[in-house]
Amino acid sequence: ALRKLLDLDPKESSAPMFSFHDKPFTRENFLSALSTKMRALGLRTEGYSGHSFRKGAAQHAHDSGILDDRIQMLGRWSSEAFRVYFTTNPSILYRLNHQFQTGSPPMLSLATRPPSPPPA
Repeated sequence: ALRKLLDLDPKESSAPMFSFHDKPFTRENFLSALSTKMRALGLRTEGYSGHSFRKGAAQHAHDSGILDDRIQMLGRWSSEAFRVYFTTNPSILYRLNHQFQTGSPPMLSLATRPPSPPPA
């Protein structure tokens, strides 16, 4: 994919890799391009302020086992407010609910896999 990008959009070695038609790849330019493309497809643009991408990135990092302090660094959050974005996988909620109701964890199943451990 990177070779195809460089073939389609060759750049000098000192130029930024990503840009929007000779404009820098900034948050504002990205959101403007996204909004334009969504409207062209007849999609509603409400709710796409860029915040949803930060939330999605935080959730993905959390699901991947990245520690909270590292997620905070990645998102450049100065507080721990990013933690409110995390949702719990339904299979984990099921297992916790089962354990709460029965006093023992459910039998292991191939249908539900345990969460990935944090990286070593």
